[in-house]
Amino acid sequence: MLKPTIRALLVEDNIDDAQLLQRRFAWLEPIELEIIHVETLEEAISVCQISNCQISNRQISNCQISNCQSDAVPHSSHPQPFQLVLLDLGLPDSRGLETLRQFRAAVPDVCIVVLTGLDDEDLALQSVTEGAQDYLVKDQATVQRLSHTVRFAIERQQILMQQKHNEERLRQALERERELSVLKSSFIGMVSHEFRNPLTIIQAAIDLLRSRFQDHLDEKSTLLFRRMQTATDHLVYLLNDVMMLSEVQSGVHQCHPIAFDLADFCLELIDTLRQGIGIQHPIRLVTHHPIDRACTDANLVRHIYVNLLSNAIKYSPEGKEIYCEVATEAGWAILRIHDSGIGIPPQEQHRIFESSYRCSNVGKIAGTGLGLAIVKRCVDTLCGQIAISSEVNVGTTVEVKFPLIFAPKHSSPQ
Repeated sequence: MLKPTIRALLVEDNIDDAQLLQRRFAWLEPIELEIIHVETLEEAISVCQISNCQISNRQISNCQISNCQSDAVPHSSHPQPFQLVLLDLGLPDSRGLETLRQFRAAVPDVCIVVLTGLDDEDLALQSVTEGAQDYLVKDQATVQRLSHTVRFAIERQQILMQQKHNEERLRQALERERELSVLKSSFIGMVSHEFRNPLTIIQAAIDLLRSRFQDHLDEKSTLLFRRMQTATDHLVYLLNDVMMLSEVQSGVHQCHPIAFDLADFCLELIDTLRQGIGIQHPIRLVTHHPIDRACTDANLVRHIYVNLLSNAIKYSPEGKEIYCEVATEAGWAILRIHDSGIGIPPQEQHRIFESSYRCSNVGKIAGTGLGLAIVKRCVDTLCGQIAISSEVNVGTTVEVKFPLIFAPKHSSPQ
């Protein structure tokens, strides 16, 4: 059975040391080394670069290596790269760790074993830090030590190269995902804009017709107008949710902090919801004074609060009270919303922030599954935290914390 062949470059200016190493390499088991020997750093870099040139461009042939002390670089229609470089740190044109640095800079992806006459542990560690895979003291280079060093250095280099390859593939995948995210956001923005125009026209037409024929509408016609208005409002609400989710997911949402009274802001949102979907649910707001003024993105806070309140109303039986709490503490805004609704099954709670995911117990309750996904993205954008505790058929409590003063790198509360 043929021994596997490893193509190696020996960079050693001492002829006696070079010949001794080559004789010992000849006895290696179970591998065989094809050794090219050069004496200077300049020659070593040139040999490796020519070898790489042959691999990347097969039309280049008959490359001549000057001043090589042993075999010439073999000419082949299918040349192979050097798998191993045995590099002496004391050469005529470079000395010490600078030799390793210059070679690694010129030939970054080859396995290097440093050769030296000094048994210096500090130098060994520095060599590995600078990119060598191992360190070999010349007078300790027995056949067994050489075999062990060569095999394990090459294996470590292969692992390193595979890791680099995987990192590059991951980087490319992330770049493609980023491009797709930007494309998706652009598409959603375009589609949403195209929907908004006809919706605006429909809403204006409904208002105009209702005001013109207000005195002539019977009960059935009034109900029809109300349903038309509800349907268009729902579409506008859905478009806003989709656009907000797209913006915060892709990172294109630009925060615009403004100063506002947090308690009054939440009260206005509750009053708005009471006039719509929350008319059948008592909503109680409790504020813990003093409430500090906030200076953050009010649009994001609105999306957080409206979506949480809408969920509490939607998934609670009619007549059940929704409890809302607003407080500020040590520079943080705290919003809590508690309902006595259907709750979230324990085995599904880890998925509640996924886009379009709806729990198995929602039954025929209408919804898109975007609400909590939007809330989570908005909370993250505000550098805040969200915590949810829930029990099936008992209710759900959601607590949101975010900095009163918007700061992208604000630390999380303890």
